[in-house]
Amino acid sequence: TWCTTIGGVLRRLPADEIASLVAEADRSLTLQSAAPVRSFVVNSSRLAAAWTEAVRATAEAVKQVRKRGKHRDWADSHDSIKRLARHDQTNEGAVGEPVFSAARLALRLLGWLGGPSSKVPKASTAHDRLVTIAQAYVLEGGWVDQARRKLRVLDAGALQSEVDAVLTDVDERVDQWNAAFATALAAWHRRGRPPGGVTPIERALTDVAAAFLAGDDRRRLAVLVFDGLSWAKASELLPSLDSAGWGLAAWSAKGAPAKLNTAPMLAALPTVTEVSRAAFFRGELVPAGVNERTELDVKRFAAHPKLREFIDKQDGPQLLLGGKAVDATGAPTAAFNALLASDDRVVGAVLNVVDDQLHGTARLRTTFTLRDLHGLSTLLQRCADEGRAILLCADHGHVLGQRAMSRPLNTAGSRKTRYRVLPAGEQPTEGEIELRTKDNVWAPEKGDRVALLLSESQAHHHVAGEGTHGGVSMAEVIAPLVLLSHEAVCTASADGRDGEDNGLATRAVDRPTWWEADVRMAENERKPKPKKAQGSLLAAASSAEPNAPVDALPGVGAVSATEPNSTGPAESSSLPSKVAAAAKVVVAQLPERKQARALILLSLALAEGGAVPVVRVAAACGILAQRVSGLVAAVSEHTNIDGYEVVRHDAAQKTVHVNASLLKQLFGEGS
Repeated sequence: TWCTTIGGVLRRLPADEIASLVAEADRSLTLQSAAPVRSFVVNSSRLAAAWTEAVRATAEAVKQVRKRGKHRDWADSHDSIKRLARHDQTNEGAVGEPVFSAARLALRLLGWLGGPSSKVPKASTAHDRLVTIAQAYVLEGGWVDQARRKLRVLDAGALQSEVDAVLTDVDERVDQWNAAFATALAAWHRRGRPPGGVTPIERALTDVAAAFLAGDDRRRLAVLVFDGLSWAKASELLPSLDSAGWGLAAWSAKGAPAKLNTAPMLAALPTVTEVSRAAFFRGELVPAGVNERTELDVKRFAAHPKLREFIDKQDGPQLLLGGKAVDATGAPTAAFNALLASDDRVVGAVLNVVDDQLHGTARLRTTFTLRDLHGLSTLLQRCADEGRAILLCADHGHVLGQRAMSRPLNTAGSRKTRYRVLPAGEQPTEGEIELRTKDNVWAPEKGDRVALLLSESQAHHHVAGEGTHGGVSMAEVIAPLVLLSHEAVCTASADGRDGEDNGLATRAVDRPTWWEADVRMAENERKPKPKKAQGSLLAAASSAEPNAPVDALPGVGAVSATEPNSTGPAESSSLPSKVAAAAKVVVAQLPERKQARALILLSLALAEGGAVPVVRVAAACGILAQRVSGLVAAVSEHTNIDGYEVVRHDAAQKTVHVNASLLKQLFGEGS
């Protein structure tokens, strides 16, 4: 009690007096003090001893989770990450910020590694295996790569040895995925790169851009090609677009996974700009022996047979390259602004921002969000102002330079960093996949056999930048291809003829459930689930249309719940029948168009024990994350009565909270 009282007094003192008292406390209060004082020290958000103990406990927790191989052990047994999150040392710019970031990323990777989604998939045919791996990589693999890239440059302090061990474990699993992918990819190439579950890069403009434009003659599109954009960077960029009103377009291409709107795009081989980007704009692979120059991309785009159908003028669609499209800040040039404002239904630009980052002096510590790319914000706003959807894509990805630097190879033949032309009579070495020009692979004029590296940790030359490409790893071959829409574009498309274009409606980018694991632990003290669960509110909501009235929803019965838009296998999320019934009483009071989404919001939070990240609600409801606060406000108008806060939105922590006890008390049977 004394320690609690002192803590309350401290918070009311001026900052300079607090600092002085904390310094004195650091000298006198230690972990060897009496039990009540020790508890105060351990749980302090200011004392240095508390930080030291939290870091030690976190390191031990990571070690134990790695030994057992079960991420749930962390969630159920350890609170060290919570204490790290609460401490002032984790504030932005504080010395402990990178340590906390490293702990959080390690936790996420352990969540992936310990779950079923990290297991290399099996399939009856090579094509099916290729599709399964490619889709899994797009949905989760890019997030794994993002975490690995960041962990490699963070100073984890006392956590470093455990962080390195986690990285080693994850790298080994990723290597297994790359080996399986390369084998399936080679078989696919030998069969002629057939579509079906994946998008060959030479078919992207036909199967996505042209198909989208053909769906409604009011649609306008900007094709933005980011040179070398990997899914590791795309998984960081795409969620950040939500704050500017951009999200995944509701329109979906044939063969697209449920959580995206296009099938995974596979680059041409070798995965270099001159080969793969040329194939993207040509609409066909570059013949072996033909050396294509990137400056010819303008003519290739203009000559694309399918896109020309949507341009009235004879010279075809227009494309601007690099500095002609954006200035040094990344903002659109006057020429690109004029092109965006033109009557042309499809325009394009090649942006070199990724390549500039990979080879820039501050490359390793640069993040890739909309907040970091100020000029891109201006470009996106111009697209929205002109009523254009965006096809955000890349010509290829790249592997992490930090790994590729580790094992340079001493091999013969005409060599690039990640591939080489095999001399006559020489066989590929371990870690290489051999393909011939007849297998739809490009090679220079004096060669018909190409050996491509599949391991991330190998390169024929020293890698000076953060990333490199040319090989056949997932990160190089599986390139981003995403159709984006702005919330204003859907409304702008309504001209009174057919109403809004539903294909331009926006929805949030989904994150893997393991990516939000630390958020759930920090904001939600896990409560044991009832042993006798008699109903599932979540199953009822997940099977309904987004705007369905509550009366149209399935009844609450003994059914198994599957989280809407969750990654990985279905998990049981049944709720006690009285809580579910109380939630449906609340939902029935809302306007019909909001009822299904309100039911999803309540059920997700209740299934998690009372708190759920905003991004998960947005993904499940099919809306942008910034719209969740409005949904919470609509629900709370009917729940938060007589001063009781049943439902609330924590904007700082980006979570939604539902008090199950109050919900049942106020809206349950007999209330």
